[in-house]
Amino acid sequence: MSDDYEIPDYGPGMTGPGVPVAVPEQSERMRVFEENTLTWKEKVVKATLVIKNAHERTRFEEVLYRTATGQKVINICGELKISWGDIAEHCSSHPQLRDLYYMARSKGEELRQLLREDEADRRAVDGVDHGIYHQGYLVATEKKYSDTLLALMLKAGNPDKYADRQQVAHSGVVLNLQIEGVHRNPIDV
Repeated sequence: MSDDYEIPDYGPGMTGPGVPVAVPEQSERMRVFEENTLTWKEKVVKATLVIKNAHERTRFEEVLYRTATGQKVINICGELKISWGDIAEHCSSHPQLRDLYYMARSKGEELRQLLREDEADRRAVDGVDHGIYHQGYLVATEKKYSDTLLALMLKAGNPDKYADRQQVAHSGVVLNLQIEGVHRNPIDV
């Protein structure tokens, strides 16, 4: 195998050859996130060239891509049949791969946070359908909203307006008295 390996563009919703990934509905934040990820792919190609074995290089690239898409490392290792030790070995022997791996984890966590925020918004604002059952049969559905999530999102979005904080101001004189000669006797029980 040659060292002139190029990473193919698998397209949206694909992280590797024939490996589809569930792509959530695109929000504006997700679109901006993906645009910023494109320059990261170029860094992966350059950095992984230090791995001489083409098969190992491809697997490590796949680990980086999947990590950056927010997948959990334990799931990635299981699907690609590699150990965490293999990843750690590459990271410890090549500082640029280590930095790239941590960058991928950071990007993956950003994406997971965006997904969590979108899901919280859906539950708080759009609501979730819950079934109403009678004698084991679904007879109706009702939409339930999460007031707690909505309150948390409002506080996070505009903390000055929705925070639980209260301003306590004190004006006046503070007295610092020392009383001498007063002794307290312990009470016998």
